[in-house]
Amino acid sequence: MSDLEARALDLFDEYVELTPRRRADALAALRVREPALHDALKRLLQADAASYPLEGGALDALYAEHARSDGDGIDPASLARVGTMLGPWHIDRVLAQGGMGTVYEASRADGQYEKKVALKCIRAEMSSPVLVDAFMRERNHLAKLDHPNIAPLLDGGVEGDGRPWFAMRLVQGVGPARAL
Repeated sequence: MSDLEARALDLFDEYVELTPRRRADALAALRVREPALHDALKRLLQADAASYPLEGGALDALYAEHARSDGDGIDPASLARVGTMLGPWHIDRVLAQGGMGTVYEASRADGQYEKKVALKCIRAEMSSPVLVDAFMRERNHLAKLDHPNIAPLLDGGVEGDGRPWFAMRLVQGVGPARAL
């Protein structure tokens, strides 16, 4: 990653959270100060805003069709995976659940080495060719990223039923999990 790309990525989180009007003003000022950085950041913002099959109401509608949860808002099927194995990983607990996936805390359990990870899996009831494709694209994009503020991809695979999963560095913190 070039220095320019790294600087643009550093600014991305700040700019993506701005209202459209404030973002336009901030981008205009950046274009005057640093045109190359402006162009790199604008490409990132445009890529983020690109239309994907999972954006908008399509995913919400699909999720609403399949949503089943217990009193804590976690799908019982996701809770049932706690204590089971996925590849070399023992699923210890549910960290978060989103529209298409569940993120678990997992620990390496094949005796090779000790490691805790965040393990992201597609929920069984959400599995469809479109969602599996989107999940695989997410995993492939994540594998290409190298930035100190992005948890790296550590492992990945495909379950026997064709559902992909991946393991990332477990980051301790507070607040809601994003990008589920």
